[in-house]
Amino acid sequence: MSKLPAKVFLLSLVVVLAFLPLHAAQAALVVTAPGGVTMVDGSGDGNVVPFAIEFAVGVNSLPFDFGHVDNMGVFQSILTVPSLTGPFGFGSTSVSGTTTFLAGQVVDFALSNGTDVFSISDPLVDYADLTFDTPITGGVPDPYYNSLTINWNSANIGPGLPGLFTTATFLNAGGNADGFAPVPIPPAALLFGSGLIGLIGIARRSLFAK
Repeated sequence: MSKLPAKVFLLSLVVVLAFLPLHAAQAALVVTAPGGVTMVDGSGDGNVVPFAIEFAVGVNSLPFDFGHVDNMGVFQSILTVPSLTGPFGFGSTSVSGTTTFLAGQVVDFALSNGTDVFSISDPLVDYADLTFDTPITGGVPDPYYNSLTINWNSANIGPGLPGLFTTATFLNAGGNADGFAPVPIPPAALLFGSGLIGLIGIARRSLFAK
């Protein structure tokens, strides 16, 4: 009889330990579909977003910019990542800074070489995957997240940013209550163009049939 409590305790401990990794894995949200990021102002003072960028670039890499595409489709630079040279054919650099976004603003983060723009909302090419972490509940939307990592897919960006290897952009909201929320592109929006073309084709056939 004296061994029963110990067995029960060990069984309970195994159950708890088995649950903890699963719970931690559920804390982060990974988004691979194209979309934007909504800024959530939980503190009521406007989103101030400090961010740090870490890059590994080739010795022949050219400078490029990190920023976002505005509502008019124009790329707005936040900072420039300088070119880098090194004795072994590669090197790494880190750039950090802060910027401010309005509460509720949907931001389409992007990289640019001055000519081409590689944005997270591109519906044709997966230029980046987003990892939302440190969830905050009780806000709008619920949950939203205090930190965001943009993992740029250098293989898909290709020669547009030569020498670009492993690339990540880390963003942390300025206040503990501020954060980010994913905004995926609705499937209806992606199908709207093809559906519109189909309707035009039907209308033309009907017109010629008359």
